[in-house]
Amino acid sequence: MIIVYQTFIFFLIFFLTSLSVSGYGSIIKFSSNYKYYENLIFGILIFIIIGYIFDITNLNNRIINILVFILGLYFFYIKNFNKSYFKKIFFFNIILFLGLIISKTHEDFNSYHFYSIKNIFEDVFQIGQSNIDIRLAHVSLLAYAQSIFVIPYFGYKLLHIPIYVIYIGSVFYFFDQINKKNSLAENVYSIFIISILLIKFSRLSEFGYDYISNFLIFIIFHKLFFKLNDSEELKKSILLFMLCVCIKYSYVIFFSIFLYPIFFYSNNILLKILDFKLLFLIFFLILIIVGNSFLRTGCLFYAINKTCFDENKIIWSTKSPLKKYEKIVESWAKGFYHQKKIETKINKTLPQDQYLSNFNWIKNWIDVHFFYKVFEYIILNLFILLLIRLSLTYKVKNIFNHKLNFKNIFFFLCLLTPFLLWFFNIPQFRFGFSSITLLIFFSFYLLNFFNNFEFDHKKIKIFLFICLIVFNIKSIIRINSEFKRQDNYKFVNFPWFNEKMKLQKYYVGYKEIHRDKYKIFLTSK
Repeated sequence: MIIVYQTFIFFLIFFLTSLSVSGYGSIIKFSSNYKYYENLIFGILIFIIIGYIFDITNLNNRIINILVFILGLYFFYIKNFNKSYFKKIFFFNIILFLGLIISKTHEDFNSYHFYSIKNIFEDVFQIGQSNIDIRLAHVSLLAYAQSIFVIPYFGYKLLHIPIYVIYIGSVFYFFDQINKKNSLAENVYSIFIISILLIKFSRLSEFGYDYISNFLIFIIFHKLFFKLNDSEELKKSILLFMLCVCIKYSYVIFFSIFLYPIFFYSNNILLKILDFKLLFLIFFLILIIVGNSFLRTGCLFYAINKTCFDENKIIWSTKSPLKKYEKIVESWAKGFYHQKKIETKINKTLPQDQYLSNFNWIKNWIDVHFFYKVFEYIILNLFILLLIRLSLTYKVKNIFNHKLNFKNIFFFLCLLTPFLLWFFNIPQFRFGFSSITLLIFFSFYLLNFFNNFEFDHKKIKIFLFICLIVFNIKSIIRINSEFKRQDNYKFVNFPWFNEKMKLQKYYVGYKEIHRDKYKIFLTSK
């Protein structure tokens, strides 16, 4: 009975907090065309702003966080409430709820995310924190939103809800795009992304900040390509891109896809998006992104080392350590630390500089990462597209026929640019899988793979129902396996994730040691 009660409480909190987040998202809407799922995603943007203000003003408090959620519920009630839609939201949250129940968190949570959130919520704001620990240079702005979810009694048990809110908002978004009014291409794309999200990304325990940023890229592509000449959709795509960069600075590489609307939107549409509310939000978010980076690292945008000030100009600058760390990350992403011994007489591995130069890393990367992560994902994409085609009805008339014109080629190059930047710099699956998916879909689109077919609503409903079944079966199997574990991630506090004791103890030691280091840093400067 206790497990049933705790599970009910967890779902209730998840449902109410998601409504509250949606309430805040409704504040920044540009028209009445905003739906719950969009408000859900944009609400996270508002939570980032609130969390950041709380941190720099040292207003972090569990009671204040409760008041934030209550105010959000009020916004939802007066702006979004609709009885029939409310039931739809409730049902949708139930069928995806199992994905939120985890015991084992992802690897980065223990070594990076948890400490970042604790540092934000519990410690006094300090300038130059990257001098204490280089990991504190890479704090995602989403951690500020997560700090709002630290509330009385539950403590840090709800930290994964903001991440899952973006996931469920993304799934909900594409479900709502499937209808007979849209073109076959748009429906196929929405079904394709839903299938990827439900089948491949059903494990919250794998979600870091990179995965959810990629989910947002899927939505941005949909708005830019299928909603051409709709100024409201362009505004939303700009804000979604800003959210991507807030979550992970490195996703600035996807800016190239905005070259498409710049060149192909009409001038009138581009002028319409330049309203005060959008410009204010963009300015304020850029201010937070730059301010957070500068105050922590002495860099205007720490992801680009050239924006870092020299140590003799900004005393807390970590330009040199970040340059070294950048090389470490590149080496890790390209498989340097997992390279097999080179078959030579002395049987040794390549030194770091030699390994990274002249594409020497590619062969080993293919062996240790491509066939382990990327290749199976490509196969899954192709398999899903084939299944979707089988779910459509054959029709002789060409209804999905597209010419290879300059506009399509240009957009393909816009998609290819972030892929190449990913591949040549940080070719880890989690950093760039969205560009892989978009290139695959767009290639099939240009090749008229769905030519002579038409949308079959009944077959598609069956296909999507199977995807939801697969999602929940995988979740049940995962939860059951976590009960059987014998390590630190064994499910001992269902339905909450396992907050390991050594995690808490390590943080106490971390906090004390690094407070002393910070004092030494200030003294030396």
